[in-house]
Amino acid sequence: MAQTEVTLADELRVHGRGQGVLPKFAAFGGSSSGDITVVGAVAGHRIRVIGGFWQALSTCNIYWASGAGGTAIAGSSGARMANAANGGMVLPIDPTGKGYFESSDGAALVVNANTSGLSGAVTYFELQP
Repeated sequence: MAQTEVTLADELRVHGRGQGVLPKFAAFGGSSSGDITVVGAVAGHRIRVIGGFWQALSTCNIYWASGAGGTAIAGSSGARMANAANGGMVLPIDPTGKGYFESSDGAALVVNANTSGLSGAVTYFELQP
């Protein structure tokens, strides 16, 4: 009996809450400080981040939010994630699909930076509630 090869994409599809969804990818960069929309709002869906990275050109403090000016979902406006100049962070792909954080239903995924020069990318699911 031949074995079936299971790929990471297959695993993520299974763990995407049984919705048969495949992960999506989005790159971002900000030439100014403030809110940067990473993934636009999708009506009736949440954006769940299952991996990604970011790098700051200069010392930069960030937090992730559900919608522009919205609720902080990773870090907060009072407890930002600190990044040294040319520093950043990597979130390895979570093979369980449970992810690191997610937006509210119908809200964009936003990163807020206190200085310009933040760039990166995320791997995410669009999930229905």
